[in-house]
Amino acid sequence: MDGPVVSVLFSSGTAFARQPTRTSWIWRVEDRKSTAPQFEARTGIRVVYTVTHNLEHNTVLSSDLAAGTGPDIFHTRTDGG
Repeated sequence: MDGPVVSVLFSSGTAFARQPTRTSWIWRVEDRKSTAPQFEARTGIRVVYTVTHNLEHNTVLSSDLAAGTGPDIFHTRTDGG
């Protein structure tokens, strides 16, 4: 046989269907408990929350964003603290 060999895989789609997931860093645990279920139900997007210590949040967030490893969604403070 001359030429390339082509394989085709057929699927019902269920093996490949995955719920979209985003990451979020917060310092307020109550935000995760109050907003996550409603957001996921409304959008179909799963949010994986990481809670950081409130006094370290800005430092950790800044360094990870600078390194390109930060979260998809993050909270900032209006008071600069």
